[in-house]
Amino acid sequence: MICKKLKHPILLLLLLCNFIGAHEKKSFWIDLYQYDFVFYNEVIQDLKNTDVVYLGETHTIERHHELQQKIILDLCSQKNKSIYIGIEQLDLTSQKELDKYNNNKINFDELAKLTNWEKKWSNYKDYEVILEAGKKCKATVIALNAKNDIIKKIGKEGISSLSKSEKKDIPESVDFSNTAYKQYLTKILQVHAHMDEKRIEKVYQAQVVRDEIMAQVIYNYYKKEQKQPFFIIVAGAGHIEYRFGIPSRLKRRDPKIKDRVILFSQSGELVLSEYEKSVSQEIEITHDDLRFLPNPPGDYLNIIENISE
Repeated sequence: MICKKLKHPILLLLLLCNFIGAHEKKSFWIDLYQYDFVFYNEVIQDLKNTDVVYLGETHTIERHHELQQKIILDLCSQKNKSIYIGIEQLDLTSQKELDKYNNNKINFDELAKLTNWEKKWSNYKDYEVILEAGKKCKATVIALNAKNDIIKKIGKEGISSLSKSEKKDIPESVDFSNTAYKQYLTKILQVHAHMDEKRIEKVYQAQVVRDEIMAQVIYNYYKKEQKQPFFIIVAGAGHIEYRFGIPSRLKRRDPKIKDRVILFSQSGELVLSEYEKSVSQEIEITHDDLRFLPNPPGDYLNIIENISE
């Protein structure tokens, strides 16, 4: 099989096309720092020696959720640690209902109804396997995401538009100084039609504020836990890759925190809805376009054969 197109910036991945069978969809784990294949059990053993594991995803790819579930279950054997699962897919206003779920007072469907999850997150049902894995692990599930109205307002009008009361909902320290993050998002955001420079600046501000809020929530739980805490964070890859988003902001709050970033390839599995197609435009991001990025996108990557081949 000849690999026609691979968007990932790590050149090593181009070589994978020579090793993946044309018929069977084989799965590989790659250590992105050592640039080599690694066994899954080695990945899990390494993750167990950290404080925070970030599981990036493309929200609508089922394989990503299956892998997240497996990893969670394989990590929850650490009986000497208090395990937390932080999810981007519910916002801070949902924690009261999540606590009821954590305490077995309501089930998943009741949680979804009480939080109006269906209207807030279209494929919310895909996260039932994540929450149920957490329940098997006796983990505490925590909502990470910012209140939608705050992020929406920043995305449209900029952070300067927030009122005094609205500013109380965001951390005092919000860092917009990472120019590489902004440059990266600027390239990615070009996929959206009608995205001009002013709009990109506001969307960048909204993204950073969301990252900061999620990092602050994790940190708040981390610092108050007396028993050794272990966090598994389920979030969109855009919030964790290259450590630009949540990871760098959590490390700013506590440099001693040891983490790992886990990513999963799209491998042709992403399918856009008709609405998403209508507000998007095709763009090409080349290897050279991403040469400015300072680090590998994560610690480990799971990749399978591109299903569109």
